[in-house]
Amino acid sequence: MICRGLVLLFCSFLTACASNKTLIESIENLPPTASGTTGAELQFWTNLGGRNIRALTRSARFPDNFTSSELISEIDFINSKGDKYAQRIRGLLEVDVNGAYEFWVSADDSAEVWVSTDEYPLNKRLVALVNRPSGYKVWDKYRSQKSKPLMLEVGKRYFVEVLHKDHIGGDYLNVSWKGPDLELETLSSRNLKAYHHAAFDEVVYQEGYHVGYQTGSHLATYDNRYPIPDADNDGLPDFYESLLGLDINDPTDAQKDDDNDSLTTLEEYLLLTNPTNSDSDADGLPDGFEVTNGLSALNAQDALLDLDNDNFSNLDEYIFGSRLDDPSDMPTVEVDPVITISWSVPSLREDGTVLSVDEIQSYKIYAGSDEANLVVHSIVDDSSTLNLTIDDLDSGTYFFAISTVTHDGLEGERSPILPLTL
Repeated sequence: MICRGLVLLFCSFLTACASNKTLIESIENLPPTASGTTGAELQFWTNLGGRNIRALTRSARFPDNFTSSELISEIDFINSKGDKYAQRIRGLLEVDVNGAYEFWVSADDSAEVWVSTDEYPLNKRLVALVNRPSGYKVWDKYRSQKSKPLMLEVGKRYFVEVLHKDHIGGDYLNVSWKGPDLELETLSSRNLKAYHHAAFDEVVYQEGYHVGYQTGSHLATYDNRYPIPDADNDGLPDFYESLLGLDINDPTDAQKDDDNDSLTTLEEYLLLTNPTNSDSDADGLPDGFEVTNGLSALNAQDALLDLDNDNFSNLDEYIFGSRLDDPSDMPTVEVDPVITISWSVPSLREDGTVLSVDEIQSYKIYAGSDEANLVVHSIVDDSSTLNLTIDDLDSGTYFFAISTVTHDGLEGERSPILPLTL
């Protein structure tokens, strides 16, 4: 009885859409802010290492201890500012025509564009980013460089913030936009004015909002005093530090990262994420990873989406270490080998007499890595079954043979040995 053939099959499956979600709830009817007329404000930090925006936002010098500031007429710089610096640009945007607008960013080494749903920084959301050099005014290297269309209205003002981090070598930053009757052009002071906030706006309402939200979330006692009780002035209210077991007199604990998700306790407080759980929305992606890549740390659905449309979900790309925003960078997946062994029904016994299929009880499949020491791997009890799929083998060379067992218990001679390398 002879094994007539072997068929080798390999199968692998991975699934795959993405959207940026607002990280912070919105609030309504706040007092108006003031906008200037000469351009957006740029704050500049020198001697700041690191390539990622988090190197700026997690620095003890951020946001108030910047090196210098100036008003700028457009967001466009190239090879002009040196190395190891960071900058933040803030302004109020006004549009000339109602409709959908898109924002684009190119930068070295990384940049983020945040746009609010109104004139208040509290409602800003991340709409475009790069966390690797894109090339100056190269717009199609990463899908994350371009925002989704944002509906903006004439007569309203929208808070805009741009964060930029440069390391060494050439440096550049350009933020452009396009919309109704507006071709892609650099964002400039024609529409972007300086932002000036009153303490009553940014401080009282932002802090009051967070305190109210956090006390409600944690069922803590609400304290309506102002300034918000913060004994060490680290940005974390005393009640919040007490809930986490932190020291209300130690300002350094605001920069701790107890859950190792690359977000400080202060960042988690502001983002409304859980500082004791590295994955607040339980989607398999660490909170800091989601924030850095423009996803929501409070929305579990975006792990299943595909930011760069490369047919790998955001979660798959995180697991395998490829980039979420680069369709050319896809996971390299090692697929366990799957083989199917097939054979034909023997028609003769060893003595040459006719063998009926009804006389066959089973088939024995022998396998091994040494052709001189094959052992029974499987027994196929259905005589009408003429194939067997094997998926429990590691890579390597194996040898296979098959024999027939009749209902009288007699096992025929094994087929010739067939080698197969996986």
